[in-house]
Amino acid sequence: MDDIFVEVAITTYTKVLDKTFTYKVPSSLSESVYIGSKLIVPFGGGNKHHEGFVIKLKNQSEFEKTKDIIDVLGEDEVLTNNQLNLVSFLRRRYLSTYSEALNLVTPPKNKIKFEVYYKVSKDIDLNNIILTDTNREIVDFISTNLIKEENLFNCFGTNIKSKIQTLIKQNYIKKIYKPISLIKPKTDLLITKNRDSTLEKVLSRLGKRSPKKIEILKIVYLNEEILLTDLKKEINATKKEIVTLSKSGFIDLKEVDISVNPKLFVSNNKQFKAELNEEQQLVYNSIKKDIDFEKFSPHLIRGVTGSGKTEVYIELVKRVVEKGKSAFIMVPEISLTPQLVSRFNYHFGDEIAIFHSKLTPIERFSQWNDVKKGMKKIVIGARSAIFAPLNNIGIIILDEEHDMSYKSGSSLKYHTKDVALYLGIKENCPVVFGSATPSIESEYNASTGIFKLHTISSRHGEAMMPKVKIIDMREELISGNRSVFSYELKKSINDRLNKNEQVIIMLNRKGHSTYVSCRECGFVLKCPNCEISLTYYKGINKAKCSYCDYEVSVSNNCPSCGSKYYKYMGMGTEKLEELIKSEFVNAKTIRLDSTTTSRKGSLEKIISKVEKKEVDILVGTQIVSKGLDFENVTLVGIVNADSGLNFPDFTANENTFQLLSQVSGRSGRGKKKGQVIIQSYDPENFVIKMVKDHNYLGFYKEELSIRNAFNYPPYFKICSILFNGENENEVIYISENIKKQIEEGIIKNKLKFIEINGPYPAVYSKIKKKYRYQITIKYKKESMKVLRTVLRRVQNNYNLKIRSKYDNINFIIDIDAKSLI
Repeated sequence: MDDIFVEVAITTYTKVLDKTFTYKVPSSLSESVYIGSKLIVPFGGGNKHHEGFVIKLKNQSEFEKTKDIIDVLGEDEVLTNNQLNLVSFLRRRYLSTYSEALNLVTPPKNKIKFEVYYKVSKDIDLNNIILTDTNREIVDFISTNLIKEENLFNCFGTNIKSKIQTLIKQNYIKKIYKPISLIKPKTDLLITKNRDSTLEKVLSRLGKRSPKKIEILKIVYLNEEILLTDLKKEINATKKEIVTLSKSGFIDLKEVDISVNPKLFVSNNKQFKAELNEEQQLVYNSIKKDIDFEKFSPHLIRGVTGSGKTEVYIELVKRVVEKGKSAFIMVPEISLTPQLVSRFNYHFGDEIAIFHSKLTPIERFSQWNDVKKGMKKIVIGARSAIFAPLNNIGIIILDEEHDMSYKSGSSLKYHTKDVALYLGIKENCPVVFGSATPSIESEYNASTGIFKLHTISSRHGEAMMPKVKIIDMREELISGNRSVFSYELKKSINDRLNKNEQVIIMLNRKGHSTYVSCRECGFVLKCPNCEISLTYYKGINKAKCSYCDYEVSVSNNCPSCGSKYYKYMGMGTEKLEELIKSEFVNAKTIRLDSTTTSRKGSLEKIISKVEKKEVDILVGTQIVSKGLDFENVTLVGIVNADSGLNFPDFTANENTFQLLSQVSGRSGRGKKKGQVIIQSYDPENFVIKMVKDHNYLGFYKEELSIRNAFNYPPYFKICSILFNGENENEVIYISENIKKQIEEGIIKNKLKFIEINGPYPAVYSKIKKKYRYQITIKYKKESMKVLRTVLRRVQNNYNLKIRSKYDNINFIIDIDAKSLI
């Protein structure tokens, strides 16, 4: 048989060694190795065991000596063709490393640790070797069995490490690594009745002295078999009682693996069988053609809030399932959209796999395996769910496609939209983007014919778009109103409460106060790691940093000058909730922000309370704008609506318009008329005016002209390169060095219509004790391929020649930046 060699990509994170490594496949493992197989390989001078994946098979090696692979992990670990293609795509498109890409497409948290064992070499005759007394004792101890390292050290102490190394070098003993998965399958006890007996017989044997055991046996024999977990729900049974009954021969026990599915939120809203109206039907018919013809096509559904885009998605997925295919439904953050999941669950039940940030590792791993085995055909999830091993894809849907959550914030700056379009091309299926407020770039793609545009201009059923009123808060001050509530908002809240209708109030600031400051000396309490003012949380009497784990208790006096004029300034949702409760004493108020939803299941509890009308006023951050559908909410109030307009970023107008429009869309979604009150200090701003008129196209045209004037997307793309390190001078030096290399590459490749700026301090110039500098490159789409080649060369040159000297300096390339903050 010819020798088999493999090129292996190591999953361990390393930028310096971002390449494949050649290994030989022993004949004993040759039939188990495929492209995509997960291996255990020796790596480095110490031959430490690492995980890796086979990227390529070949029949010869370019090296004189190659190490053998150690083992092949199970078939469940083999990457699919789609996953391997995605690794190549991520490396090519986003300049990712192998490890970054592989860690995205492999099962979440299913990392391997290695337990170390020792055994005596096979070719050693213990009777004919001369050893010191201690070494003889070690070898004799190991010769009895395969010995775990911790047991060896428990017996002889850790000071024998040098002796172990000597024995290994002399080939008297061998070191063995056994891979252990960090995720264990969840098991339960399956209780079955005794097949050779009847309930009457076992009860007569047991007698009447044990009423609890009698009840247990009745339940078991009635069901024939039942899991211990389910039995405990019916009766307060203990494992000890079950084991006792088993030892007596009354029942049989068996440990079984159980599939772990996340608990889904069940909405109180039962309106899940809505008929498509004329506009919805036209959208459905158009996309259905591409499903039936198995044709790649990108679509944009621009439908006003409450227009029934979800109903269209459901009908499209039904068609895909009828054809025996699978579907992706992507949402910005699934834990924030439980109502949407509940609706899909109503129609598709057990066919759904769920992925989101609040799942436990075992839940995520179980969902991942169910998808790979074909047991789940519909994946609903947030950003990284797009890498689930779904096969035979019939449609990919991105709901709320405008949301910035689809853009990764990690070192691998992928965008879910790009990955979805890539998969759509590979799978020959339609990709559907939907939003009431599409991103500027998606709308531009639709206007230029790249995407097929579908519009839904009215709300579904009897619902009407809410009326929006702008309140000039400058005039409120002139009239003597210093309250956070305008006269109009206060009056409207009271009116809705009197009608037993519900209200949503949004302020996009969490915490109690946005900063703590001294009026006497001007001192502001800042994070020592990030140089950013701390947010005060009254509930725990602590000021916390939004970017690191730093927190500190707040004293009554200024730590700088000792003044008593040390006050909490600004306002967050915690303080707003206090003011609402004091102003509207009889109203039942609840807060919805990242603090109140940090515990698993807390968001669902809040939503359930609002649905059951146990809440009058819901106050929260931008979370309240995401996918919530409450038919009895007839008023939305927006406090400090202008805050987002002041961000130093080219997307500030777009983000503000989208947020205000989306939260406005929570009002009047049922049969009752809705109202929105926006409190602004800049009511003449075109963004605020367009929100008032529900005028997305007007906003789009105005914003597009601004983007064109300043060479921003969609006319130019932006590459952002962010440098960080603990030594500011070194960060500046490296960033200037990298800029020079990029400029040389641009000149060499004769790239036109390209603009490079920086390095300059980032907007947040210090985070987690690391200084941050930034380079931005504006370029035309046609230059992307060549620019990526230039940046890859610069990246490789830095890793090979510079990184060893400046190991603490990192830089992250965002090839298609959607924000500069």
